[in-house]
Amino acid sequence: MLSQSQLFRVVMAEDARRDAKAAEKAVTDGAPLGPLHGVPISIKDLVDVKGVPTRHGSAIFDDNAPAAAADVLVKRLRQAGAIVIGKATTPEFGVQGLTDGPSFGITRNPWNLERTPGARRAAALRRWPRDWGRSRSALTAQARSAGRRRAAGWWD
Repeated sequence: MLSQSQLFRVVMAEDARRDAKAAEKAVTDGAPLGPLHGVPISIKDLVDVKGVPTRHGSAIFDDNAPAAAADVLVKRLRQAGAIVIGKATTPEFGVQGLTDGPSFGITRNPWNLERTPGARRAAALRRWPRDWGRSRSALTAQARSAGRRRAAGWWD
């Protein structure tokens, strides 16, 4: 049923197994562990992962060459110990609430192939503009916090 759900554009099974073995070895060796040590994650097909094509959910980019370098997001996640298992499907250029596209079809909920996992995201997108006005102070606080993290070297 998972293969019918169209959740992944690329499954990086060999890389994930290699990284999982390295993570297990780090635990048994008593090495320092990151906050995401051993956590499997997928990366949306909008972000570059070294050695994997980024197609932006579009048929236009079906023939894209593999990325020469990983995006800083992927580098940081891996530094924290996360294990990248693949590139997840994404709506074309990330602009729709539902994940479907001309090059991969409709992404389905693996527990119920009659449904799509995109409904929650679509609801969040509908709610977002309404929240802008009343959360300005929260956004300001978040920006200040991000500035402190940047100054501390989190995103260098």
